[in-house]
Amino acid sequence: MSAFETLRPIMEKYIVEPDSLQTAFDEPTTDLFSLGMDSMGAFALLDDLAAEGAVIEFTELVENPTVEFIASRLGLIRVAPRRLVTPVGTVGCRRFCGCPGR
Repeated sequence: MSAFETLRPIMEKYIVEPDSLQTAFDEPTTDLFSLGMDSMGAFALLDDLAAEGAVIEFTELVENPTVEFIASRLGLIRVAPRRLVTPVGTVGCRRFCGCPGR
């Protein structure tokens, strides 16, 4: 899924006028605040984006309030490598949790 495909359903919550939402994606450099997003919506949007793995500071969004900027940040999401952890109660877990293990 592209960043734009990921972003559109999220943005629907914060730019409620269908024409304005369409403008945001047709002209991705358009200021989102001029299309109806307010500061409270911006904070909520940042929470939703964080849930998708994109951490954007409020000041960054205020400086770059565009679909283009947000989509570029969504495109930079990387999956963190999994850490190997010894399950509790197995041999060697004493190093991690202090239990006697098996």
